[in-house]
Amino acid sequence: MPSPYRIAVVAASLLATASAQSDTATVWGSVVVLNHGERTPLNGFPSPILTPQGAIQMRSQGDAFRERYLSGGGDQTNITERRPIRTISRTAIKNSQLSIASLTDDYIIGGAAAFMQGLYPPNIDALLASYGGQDLSLNMVTDENVSYPLDGYQYPAIETVAIFDERSTILQGHVGCNRWLTTAVDVKKDPAMLAFAANSSATYESLFSRPALAGTFPEDKTNFYNAYELWDYVRYQQSHNKTVYDGLELMTDLPSIMSTLENNARISQQAIYADGSLSGVATRSTVRTIGGQTLADGILDSLRDIIASGGEANELKLAIMFTAFPSLLSFFSLAGLRTSDTDINDDFFGLPEPGAAMAFELVGDQPNAFGVFPEEENLWVRFVWRKDTASTTSFRAVPLFRRPNSQYVVPWTTFRNHMKEFATDVGGWCNMCATTTMPFCSSRSGSGSGGSGAAVDVNSGSSGSGVHNPVIAGVIGALVTLAVIGLVAAAAALFGGVRLYRRSKGEGDSKRGLGGFKGAEKMASDVDVSTGRGGVRHERMGSWELRSGDVPGGANAAAAPRPADDDVEPARFGAAGLSFQQALATPRARPAVDDDGVSALSADIGTAPVRPRESI
Repeated sequence: MPSPYRIAVVAASLLATASAQSDTATVWGSVVVLNHGERTPLNGFPSPILTPQGAIQMRSQGDAFRERYLSGGGDQTNITERRPIRTISRTAIKNSQLSIASLTDDYIIGGAAAFMQGLYPPNIDALLASYGGQDLSLNMVTDENVSYPLDGYQYPAIETVAIFDERSTILQGHVGCNRWLTTAVDVKKDPAMLAFAANSSATYESLFSRPALAGTFPEDKTNFYNAYELWDYVRYQQSHNKTVYDGLELMTDLPSIMSTLENNARISQQAIYADGSLSGVATRSTVRTIGGQTLADGILDSLRDIIASGGEANELKLAIMFTAFPSLLSFFSLAGLRTSDTDINDDFFGLPEPGAAMAFELVGDQPNAFGVFPEEENLWVRFVWRKDTASTTSFRAVPLFRRPNSQYVVPWTTFRNHMKEFATDVGGWCNMCATTTMPFCSSRSGSGSGGSGAAVDVNSGSSGSGVHNPVIAGVIGALVTLAVIGLVAAAAALFGGVRLYRRSKGEGDSKRGLGGFKGAEKMASDVDVSTGRGGVRHERMGSWELRSGDVPGGANAAAAPRPADDDVEPARFGAAGLSFQQALATPRARPAVDDDGVSALSADIGTAPVRPRESI
């Protein structure tokens, strides 16, 4: 017969399990990952920016999470029950409780700011008690009360990570990954992709010969290999351009055509970012999901940080990551959210909508000790998904790792073990991607750890000639980093047809990029990684071959050509909420009137380099 003590232990364990699975468990923290809001298309415009609608989407999503985690009682009580995070500041931002990371693209960091406006809206009474509360607003000299500008605007500390920062691999693991680039090019030659291209050629020819879109893209680019960018462009113009909208509405076959465009965009993106079974690609490669692997590692790290805080009031409660859809697609594939059996109407079947968000909530209670931070065996993870920002879209708890629908809450240790099966840290990224030009990879080479992330031991060396002075080692490291940047710029100038020039007075602020990230090693078929005002921007998402040059004629004929997808501008919204841009002496390409039209991905791997002023 079991002892009374054993019975009590089992009963307490069952009670904790029941509490976690009944949704009544205490929420100790959460990790939230968001897709960006609506932006301008990748082609036909200068570099993409957040649209007003995109800002509204992100602010609305922030308001929804405020309803769930903070105040409650707002306008969105219909879409979520309250799941307040214990001891998090409800009204005033306490940056010590938040970790906010964003890519440096204009439309992503802009969306991050909009989201935070919804999460912590302006409030003249939002004054931290630990800093004096209402005394913060007193000015005894002038005998008046003052408030923060814009009716109490709150200032979150949003940290942006650029491509040379190893933390950027968490949010954009495919960027700068040499082996991912190789597989992306190889996919184009897969029989399944060739079949899709052949079967859809008539649709593209028909659509882009109509008056509304005729001349917007070169004829040899209106095909399946540019499926995402074409769909991205048409969808945007249909919503924002009256001429295009009216022209498309005259087409009796428009629903069928738009469905084909969206379906092809989905297939082409899943082919290069997800498991091959989702798109029918014959060849399998684990590096295709590298973006999801590094994202998983970042999610695990943030949850570990929340656990390490032990529930302390001033420690991390909410980690928020702002990224783009490729990393989400990869994670869906790895976590079993999107499989070959996924129903066409399921949230995870297609591409993520603007503002889509997923959250990993750390929940649990210590048996017979409510309010005490639980031991690990009493901690659980609840995965929550909100597919878009519509006012009627509710939060949906979803099981991970192909578990039954009822098991959307999973023990922390089980969750951690499943995630570790595919999570990849920075050292693993360097090894898998075979990328040695990144400073953070160079520092790991030769460490004897196989690139696992261990730091280089500057005191080691069989010849006894290692650097023992840490100051000298730091200087050498800085010089190596500068040399890498210089080589990238020089290679782009030599092989990409890019020339340096002094910006003349009155030039527009259109951002033009350098050629390829890999410089001399860059094939004509490689995805572009271009240098912007702040350093290096990452490669465009979507197209195998579409150029980044001018889009002739059409609805936006006068628009400047679009550079690489996302323009990296190292910056940080500090405690004062200001954006500081590094004033780097960065090479800039000539403006649109003298553009070399550097290729993003060529249809022909052997295509000769573009000559100055040669159009494509």
